[in-house]
Amino acid sequence: MSFWPEIETAVAVRLLPGGEVEVCAPFGLDSLLSGKVSPNPRKGHALAKQRAEKKGWLERWPNLRFSDL
Repeated sequence: MSFWPEIETAVAVRLLPGGEVEVCAPFGLDSLLSGKVSPNPRKGHALAKQRAEKKGWLERWPNLRFSDL
């Protein structure tokens, strides 16, 4: 997950026995929960921007903010 194009998309969640939820977020959750998209420093800006445009993120979430794109 640390190699995913945006740091906010590098999140995994699984349900554990007993109903507990385990979250793995190598870059943390703060920027995701604040509605921000930031390129992964290992992947660069171009790929993150391309994916955001292709997936129509701004059309779906107009308040989304891009950091360093």
